[in-house]
Amino acid sequence: MASESATGLGRVLEGKVAIITGAGRGIGAVSAEIFSRAGARLTLAARTTAEVEKVAAAINDRGGEAIAVTTDIADPQSVEAMVRATLSRYGTVDILINNAAIPGKDAYIEDAPLEQWQQAIRVDLFGTFNCCHSVVPVLKQKRSGRIIILSSTAIHNPIVRKTHYVAAKTGLVGLCRTLALELAPYNITVNTVTPGAVEGELLVNYMKRLAGEQGKPYEEFRKQFEAPIPMKRFVQPEDIAWMEVFLSSDLAGNITGVEIPVDGGGSI
Repeated sequence: MASESATGLGRVLEGKVAIITGAGRGIGAVSAEIFSRAGARLTLAARTTAEVEKVAAAINDRGGEAIAVTTDIADPQSVEAMVRATLSRYGTVDILINNAAIPGKDAYIEDAPLEQWQQAIRVDLFGTFNCCHSVVPVLKQKRSGRIIILSSTAIHNPIVRKTHYVAAKTGLVGLCRTLALELAPYNITVNTVTPGAVEGELLVNYMKRLAGEQGKPYEEFRKQFEAPIPMKRFVQPEDIAWMEVFLSSDLAGNITGVEIPVDGGGSI
């Protein structure tokens, strides 16, 4: 993991309050740790109570400040309750990190049940809308803030049998750009980070499943998967978290409405 001194960012979020969704595991959990190291006070939201409470407890044990709020971002009332809990604890919100998403099951479109499409759109697209809908009034009132939306480089390099996921993640870029225009007069920036293939349990399980379908050893398939990436390595969750920190800081105060790939050059 890169250190603060190595990145030069340090505690650039000192005193800021950030909401991070999907914070129980993966990129969200790593982002929570790094945002805390950067000085932010945190609300960590996720559907799985035990996981998100564990992440919050680890941050508090290290001297940070975090609350865990069990949240289903697809449920507007659940999101409203999470934002109320944040305001009750901290009195404000400065940063919203829209990390929570589901990949959905692999399926060709003729085999994909409508419920699968609805779930992907409800969580990945509507869930982000719900969070923005609840947080934006707070940011507008204080006339400052940062909103980060996580999409995926799959919007540029689509994945077969993932039409539901790619459609939802593509929609997020449109949401980002339009919301950036709406909120610019209030000194609120809105940006999209599009990760490439991120090292972690989801990617490993996905590659193992495809390797099995093609009758290839996992390690051979992994090398095949990495080969087209110019940097020849998968993205680390920390790579995404540090980009989020930068975009959330005053250093990025004049950057808005853009989509930034973090993918080792894979989208070139």
